[in-house]
Amino acid sequence: MLLAISTSGLWRVLWWSLIGAGIVAGYTGLLRAVGVDWVKIRLSVLGAYGAGYVWWFFTKGVIIDRVSVLWSFAIFLSLASLGRPLREWAQMAADLGIFVAMWLAYDESRGIADELGMAIQVESVRNIDRFLFFGTDPVVWLQERFYRGPTTSSGTTSFAHASTTRTSLSLPSSSPCSGLPTATSGSATCGDSPHCSLLHA
Repeated sequence: MLLAISTSGLWRVLWWSLIGAGIVAGYTGLLRAVGVDWVKIRLSVLGAYGAGYVWWFFTKGVIIDRVSVLWSFAIFLSLASLGRPLREWAQMAADLGIFVAMWLAYDESRGIADELGMAIQVESVRNIDRFLFFGTDPVVWLQERFYRGPTTSSGTTSFAHASTTRTSLSLPSSSPCSGLPTATSGSATCGDSPHCSLLHA
């Protein structure tokens, strides 16, 4: 995200934002000169903002990159604060700053585990589940009671792992395994050759 902020694309966003701020300032100044109150001004600019957002949605799609989302959110709050006292503007800026800081911290720390060389956590989440459910693994418990596996020829449902049968392996004469014992049902294989493997059904 910091890389996105440092690119020239952000300067284009800032430039258009300054143009938009100038337009809003001229619009509000004109309406205030003819006696329109701030509530109607805020409603009108928020209506224009909403119309612009809908137009953007249908022409360019949903805004998904973080910089654009934060910037559009900041523009919305600014328009909603038009005509309010400076104290409320300061409060809005502080609230928005906390939100932006939280988002930046999340975005920049997502890969910190890899950077610190931390081991992959495999059992920890499952152990937390077992701790919360008094030693029972909730996923396994639910599967044992609600999952219906494939029905056998006798009409019963198997909850255990499906049995597998080994298939015979037929190798062409040009195979790296040619000359080695051919794999048969239930028996073995191409020896230690790294190019060989036994297929299982």
